Amino acid sequence: MIGTQQAGQRVVSGKGDSRSVLLTIGGMALLVFAVYRNTLGHPFLMDDFTAILGHRGIRFGDGIALGSRWLVEWTFRLNVLGLGLTPASFRLVNVAIHVINVVLLFGIVRILLEPTDEPGRRLSRSDLSAAWIALAWGLHPLHTGSVIYICQRYELLMGSCFLLAFFCYLRGLTGTRPRFWFDLSLVAGLLGMATKEVMAVAPLVIVIFDWIMGERLSGRPFRSRIRLHIAWGLLMAAGVCLWFSAWGHALDRGGYASPLHTVWEYARTQPGVIAHYIRLSMIPYPLVFDYCWPIENRFWMIVIQGAGIGLLAVASACGVVKRQPAAMLGVWFFGILLPTSSVVVVQDPAFEHRLYLPLAAVMMALGSLGRWGYVHGRGMRPILAGGAVAYLILMGGLTVYRGMDYESAVRLWGDTVEKRPDNGRARINLAMACYEAEDYPSALFHAWTILESGAPDERFTTYIHARAHTLAGNVWLAQDRAMMAVQHYRLSLEMWQTPSTRLNLAMALAQSEQYDKARQVLRDALYEDPSQARAWALNGYLAMMEGDFHSALRWYQRAKRMDGRFLPAQADLAMLLASVPDADLLDPDRALALCDALNRAFQEPSIRLLDIQGMAWAAKGDFNRAIQCAEDAVVLRKTRGMDPDPHLNLRLDRYREGIPYRFKRTPGNPGMSFSAPGISATVPYRP
Repeated sequence: MIGTQQAGQRVVSGKGDSRSVLLTIGGMALLVFAVYRNTLGHPFLMDDFTAILGHRGIRFGDGIALGSRWLVEWTFRLNVLGLGLTPASFRLVNVAIHVINVVLLFGIVRILLEPTDEPGRRLSRSDLSAAWIALAWGLHPLHTGSVIYICQRYELLMGSCFLLAFFCYLRGLTGTRPRFWFDLSLVAGLLGMATKEVMAVAPLVIVIFDWIMGERLSGRPFRSRIRLHIAWGLLMAAGVCLWFSAWGHALDRGGYASPLHTVWEYARTQPGVIAHYIRLSMIPYPLVFDYCWPIENRFWMIVIQGAGIGLLAVASACGVVKRQPAAMLGVWFFGILLPTSSVVVVQDPAFEHRLYLPLAAVMMALGSLGRWGYVHGRGMRPILAGGAVAYLILMGGLTVYRGMDYESAVRLWGDTVEKRPDNGRARINLAMACYEAEDYPSALFHAWTILESGAPDERFTTYIHARAHTLAGNVWLAQDRAMMAVQHYRLSLEMWQTPSTRLNLAMALAQSEQYDKARQVLRDALYEDPSQARAWALNGYLAMMEGDFHSALRWYQRAKRMDGRFLPAQADLAMLLASVPDADLLDPDRALALCDALNRAFQEPSIRLLDIQGMAWAAKGDFNRAIQCAEDAVVLRKTRGMDPDPHLNLRLDRYREGIPYRFKRTPGNPGMSFSAPGISATVPYRP
């Protein structure tokens, strides 16, 4: 806290026992870790697959491009190198960053609160107040989206740099080595520009803070730090350039910017969003992962909400002009929300993770009010102390409860749909999650809920309807109902033309043995996007159906070269090499090597790989191993509750007779399945 004045400036005193302060920090860290401990084992979710698992620089070290978020991507890469590619390792780092932020906030609040002389106390009331504010912020359930959702480390690390820059600036104002702390603050601000675009407002918040409280804390006028303020201004300009550069790049990709929102529509919606943020800060229920917040069109609500939020903003601005310390709460809250809750149109008007840093202002306001009541109302002290403890217990309990929703995509999107039933995006994402979990009836139910809603509207747009048709096609294709899938894919393409849906249509046509139509559709899909490894693998399948095994081998190898992570193409290639009737192409050793590599990529045995290994061992003449692999595949099907595969049983009988398996096209061939446990089956097993 602020102690005596020395050499024209105030210095941080040694108030409080340092050991007690360290114990307090350790206790806060343990409590924050405790509420998130049960979430470490939750799987990767949604954008984690594209932002982390689909990023070659993060997974394989192929290079991370410089940009507005490269520092966070490097932490993901170091995460992979140091702790592996498990969800628990990523979440453990996220929790650790959050704990560091809690400690930084504790340090900031200790400096900001007025000191209280309490001889003989290990911890002053200011220390206890700072600990309560930091812990209430750290345990708040609004942070679950930032901490548990791995790819939101962008928000966490931006918060770390922001808080570190602010803390160092405070130490520069109050400490004995101002130059060191000011330089360190600038470095933290510079690093923060490589975490997330919102960091661009940090220089503005810090300079306004210096204007309000700098002279009181340091004993030197605001103008004495003009060079430092210019440096912060340049840093802010650089951050704004990065911000708009990233925004423009995302606009080209259809990312941050939304074609459905104009500047006026977005701006008139934000007062309601901010009011909702303030309410959630006080009463964090219900929490919603994805609001898909509608544009506000009710004039009376625009006036009421705009007047209320505008009054708070004007009061904060007047406080800044008058250099009132309380105005910093408004500057912190509204300033950090400025990039996402103003006139800059981003894809979604509301997301709870945007409150990660602004929430600190609300917690500090609550803590300051409680501290004031504790000091001036002696009769209320037991009630206030009990209420403060109860509040922490409540926040921690709600965080644990909310963390359970992140145990699967099905549960998270199901919770979102339950709370926002008109959210079309959440509904289609729930359907996709059910499909990926192989809960096909539920996936179809949610898809039909969208399709039966009638013509596309604000809730269920044309894009959502098209995705619903695509999903229905995927479900039918996975259940070998290719003709039903074809109908849905065609309806989807009438609404929204995408190469991936066109490729799915080609796969459905191939599965229904309409090979000529499949090849024509596939040609169009490759013309639109020749980088699809799935398309070249399908080319290989069609070549196999025509008996052109040399071309099939070439297409499968091309698919493998284009995307080494597309494992179904490698499984198809292994099967071709293990069962091709052309002796010149038969290569069971290579097929076994591919199966070994694929087995290492999966965390559980694959029925299909066991089957292919059996084919390869039979091709080598080792029928004992072939029988063992086939028997293991039969047992695995039984243990997973799957129906017996007559073709697998027939191959097993032939291995017992000393006859290897050779691929042969037969009438009624069901072809490939769009999705199956382990590896997609894009080449049929027919004796």
